[in-house]
Amino acid sequence: MPEEYTFERISASRLYDIKLLYLDSFGEDVSMDFVEKKYDTSAFGVRDIGYIAYDGVGIPAAYYGVFPCRASIGGNAYLCAQSGDTMTHPNHRGKGLFIKLAKMTYELARENGIKFVYGFPNDNSLPGFEKKLGWVCPEKFNVYYIPVSRIPIAILSKWKVTRNLYYKYIVASRLRSLKTKKEYFENPLINNNDGGILRDKDFFEYKNYFKKELIEINGKCVYIKVDSSLRIGDIESVDEENFYLILQKLLKLAKSLGCYRLIFYYSPGVKYDKYLSAKYASQKGSPIGGVDLGSGVDPGSLKYSLADLDTY
Repeated sequence: MPEEYTFERISASRLYDIKLLYLDSFGEDVSMDFVEKKYDTSAFGVRDIGYIAYDGVGIPAAYYGVFPCRASIGGNAYLCAQSGDTMTHPNHRGKGLFIKLAKMTYELARENGIKFVYGFPNDNSLPGFEKKLGWVCPEKFNVYYIPVSRIPIAILSKWKVTRNLYYKYIVASRLRSLKTKKEYFENPLINNNDGGILRDKDFFEYKNYFKKELIEINGKCVYIKVDSSLRIGDIESVDEENFYLILQKLLKLAKSLGCYRLIFYYSPGVKYDKYLSAKYASQKGSPIGGVDLGSGVDPGSLKYSLADLDTY
């Protein structure tokens, strides 16, 4: 590791450096409000689990960290964390910063009682996670893109100049009658055989760093995100017949919002994946896996949906 780098734990006072790295690494000019909300995981009892690397003149060069949350496995709750926001400035790539920062972060996570780290690396970063960080990624998401025959006026959400108008005059009016009084719904993927992320009130409140909506269709909650697509984070537990009834109403909702497709992500083999696969073709999405930090828990045994991604 080049000696010109210094490493500092993330903190509230360093969040502006995260904003800079978003711009330098991804070309995304995110707001400080977004960064502050996403990095405030204090609702789960732990925050600031990650490190920033700075170059010799104090400019942020790279970041790796995890976002603490809770999981339910076999009826037991575990403090865990999602791997997210792996960022390296283009001028500092290929220097081993990602692996260095990740190992430091995992040690910090252990010290703070985090039992395992899970995540969804892309195919490019997967070899580093598996070969150098001990990750096991046994499967990939099944992703469903269900087209909606409609002029995609929801593309107005893409640009700042029209985004607020689209949400105010189209989204708000279409969703007004669907708003639910419920603050959360339990993870439908958790059962006697499969674990999953604990989706309680804390989870839903924390996830508000992106604009999303909790609506109710046929008496069941649906977690949605509206942009040019209608992205379905998850649906409250229902049987097959009611799932298809809700799906038909979601297709109509997508049309009224001007979205050109519905999107679902599910771990292979969960019940909603089976329902969808009976009618629609899927594509393989990002790998699913993680690393145990000494707890004996296999992160690969958990099941996930789109709601569990830190980008949702």
